[in-house]
Amino acid sequence: MEMMGCVMSYEEMLNNYLILYTILNAFCAYLILAIAVRNFLGKGRALIFQTFARLSSYMALVIILDTVIVLGNDRLFRMPNAVMWFLFSLYFLTITLSGQCIYVYFQMILNPQWKWTITMHLKSSIVTFVNIGLLLINIPTKQFFYVENHVFHYGKGAILEFLISYGYIAVVAMYLLFEANQPENEYRSKMMHRMILFSSIPAIAGVTQVLSGGYYPVLSIGYAISMAGIYMDSLENSISKDAMTGLNNKGELLKEVNRRLMHRKENVALYLFMMDIDRFKRINDTYGHQEGDQALIHFSEALVNAVKKISYNSFLARFGGDEFLMLVETPKEGTWEMEQREIPEVKMVLDAIQESLEEVNDKYQTPYRIATSIGVSRLTDEVHTVQGFMSLADEDLYKQKRIAHSKERLRR
Repeated sequence: MEMMGCVMSYEEMLNNYLILYTILNAFCAYLILAIAVRNFLGKGRALIFQTFARLSSYMALVIILDTVIVLGNDRLFRMPNAVMWFLFSLYFLTITLSGQCIYVYFQMILNPQWKWTITMHLKSSIVTFVNIGLLLINIPTKQFFYVENHVFHYGKGAILEFLISYGYIAVVAMYLLFEANQPENEYRSKMMHRMILFSSIPAIAGVTQVLSGGYYPVLSIGYAISMAGIYMDSLENSISKDAMTGLNNKGELLKEVNRRLMHRKENVALYLFMMDIDRFKRINDTYGHQEGDQALIHFSEALVNAVKKISYNSFLARFGGDEFLMLVETPKEGTWEMEQREIPEVKMVLDAIQESLEEVNDKYQTPYRIATSIGVSRLTDEVHTVQGFMSLADEDLYKQKRIAHSKERLRR
């Protein structure tokens, strides 16, 4: 039996639903823009932060367009057919632009040594250009969507438009999944799996909203969750990553070495490779500090490439100045002495570093060639502290420098 005064008419239910829909979308858009402003003002105007701001703006615009379209799709008010058609075209295009920004932003995080040229930006825009073409073709053909009597309808080829719009984000997620399964250091792999999650949420949310007929504000919630996750991850990166090279910083390295000392693995050998750039001061004094910074970035690129060449679990960090350290875990075979630099697992790492360094030198063709000396130590039962472990590698590093200088004097 219905109670008098408790029965709500369809119009009242619709109005309440639209109010709730609008409030929720407005809150998500505000949250995204607030994160963008906080990130932009707090970290400067570098290209990566500008890309983050553009990504946030596109996501907020998608939410705003979604709200206007839902309200004007013959629910709260009627929009002219041409206006609704334009808004839907802009909606799909902005989703594609969001996917493009996600791709570029994640590439900047994973490859901080890259210089984003106009050519690279154009290559990342290929899917966007394709979608612009499809949206133009849709005007006369109505293949993907159309508007009649102020109501939106899907066309026969709607699936293609959704694949292009949401597919960019899906492709980014698959790319990250592929990269995450490559030989990488443990920290980088975990970071990439978080990126996969953050890039997948908008695509899943968008598909869910489409399947629900657009009646539920799933897209805005998915975007807000994704942006919040990306922002929290950027905060963690700013704490644990070296700003110039994008590698792990000294604090993260010390925590990682301490963790591995406290939790030693049986039948696993832990090596510490300590490197610095030979005659780095001469590069600074001769070519200037900006070129010195580029040398550090190029050297870090070589080390990242070296990690990809070896099949062992590795952890790479910039210790400070021109000093870099790499932790490498290999199967434990035999005993260790500092003179045993020719054992296969150690030689593999040393060769990979030198080979990658030559590749980077040939790639950039700077007026100088970057060279490095490498010290090696292995964690043994006699090593009990982080400082002790690092001191062994440091001693071997300067031993190798003395050997190199002696050979150089003999050549003269």
